[in-house]
Amino acid sequence: MHGLEREWGKKVQFFHVDFRSPPGKELGRRFHIEHLPALLLLDGAGQVQAKLGMGLHLREEIETRLARLIEGRKIENRE
Repeated sequence: MHGLEREWGKKVQFFHVDFRSPPGKELGRRFHIEHLPALLLLDGAGQVQAKLGMGLHLREEIETRLARLIEGRKIENRE
């Protein structure tokens, strides 16, 4: 995903979920995923801090949100 895993992989865990699989469907229900692709940013406690819905998001936008999450700052959530 935009090379983010390579650059941020030491600070952030990335998970790819197949929402067609039974476990993926359950996660989709748990996190209220209505459209794909979807990108969720969770804090260390597993709480959703941002949900980026349909459409492409600029790498800079995602990186800004990741940096804010790592710093413990509030993330602006726009779907």
